[in-house]
Amino acid sequence: MDNEHKSEMNAATKLYKEGKITLREASDITGIPLRDILHKFSKMGLYIRYDEDELKEDIE
Repeated sequence: MDNEHKSEMNAATKLYKEGKITLREASDITGIPLRDILHKFSKMGLYIRYDEDELKEDIE
């Protein structure tokens, strides 16, 4: 992972931890597919927030 991608991942991780962005937004920021960002965050020990609104957004 190059420095630009590391910076994007660090920013997305911080914002996600603070509850300021969703998993989908973290995926968009980093350019990492949603499934992969979910896996990366879970490996980092982050609590995964995925509520009914996010499910609806993903289905649409």
